[in-house]
Amino acid sequence: MDLQGDIPTYNCPDFDYNQLLEEDAADEANGIKPNRIGKTFNTNLSTTNIGSWQTVENYKVWRLRISSADAVALKIRLPT
Repeated sequence: MDLQGDIPTYNCPDFDYNQLLEEDAADEANGIKPNRIGKTFNTNLSTTNIGSWQTVENYKVWRLRISSADAVALKIRLPT
């Protein structure tokens, strides 16, 4: 498959990682076991309003680069 062109990028909003750690520590100090595994960002991203479509060898391919500064991992959840 020969994909061409630039890939549009969505940059997730910045957040303060240390603030999240402080919130979790405060919860734990108050007897609430922290179970946070990430930071959620609600968006309205879809294949109709961001990204780029290409047709390659009779396949339609949608591409979007998602970036989050200092993120260890990203998880994408599609609407149901």
